[in-house]
Amino acid sequence: MKRESSIELLRIIAICGVIILHFNGGIGNALEYVKLGTVNSVCLYFFNSLFICAVNVFILITGFFMYQNKKINYIKPLLLIIQVIIFNEISYLIIDILIYNSNFSLKSFVGRTIPTNYCVQ
Repeated sequence: MKRESSIELLRIIAICGVIILHFNGGIGNALEYVKLGTVNSVCLYFFNSLFICAVNVFILITGFFMYQNKKINYIKPLLLIIQVIIFNEISYLIIDILIYNSNFSLKSFVGRTIPTNYCVQ
C-alpha cells in the first residue's frame, strides 16, 4: 500500500488533539483550575472546540486504512482485552496497594478485570 504522508500528518494532529481533550476535561481537568475570562481559559476552550472532532477523525482514518487491509486477524481483539485486564491489575497493585496503602481485597482485584467504563455503577 502506498504511503499517504498527508493522511499520516492528519492522524498525528488528531492524536495530539485527543491528548489535549484528555488534558482539558478528562484526566487533567484543566478547565476546573482556570477562571473564566482569563487568557488561559480562552486558550483551553479554543483548543477544546478546535479538537472536539479529533476522536472522530482518528477513527475514520484508522477505519480507512483497516478497510484497505485484506488480512483479518481475529486474535487481536482478544489480545487487547487481555492487555487491558493485565494493566488494570498491575495498576491496582501498584497504585492502590503500594502508594495509597490500601488493604488488599480480592473483590476489588477481581473487579478490576473489567474496565470501569464498561461497568454499570
